[in-house]
Amino acid sequence: NQPESILIERVSKRVNIHKISQEEFLFLKNISKNTLFETYQKIVKITGKEFEIGALFNKFIINGIIINFKTKEPS
Repeated sequence: NQPESILIERVSKRVNIHKISQEEFLFLKNISKNTLFETYQKIVKITGKEFEIGALFNKFIINGIIINFKTKEPS
């Protein structure tokens, strides 16, 4: 059973919660650690899926997520 990941987005006084895929979580986690490009293959190995890295960059930049964020591992 795979744990679910969520993205909590704070926009002014609003808080938006979005369910994100394992690839998206690992992408954000590795961006926050400045290790994304070194670990792309590791993400593919963990998830078993190829993904378009440019599409994820675009998605999170357009939505204002890749500005300032933190990731937290499930407990």
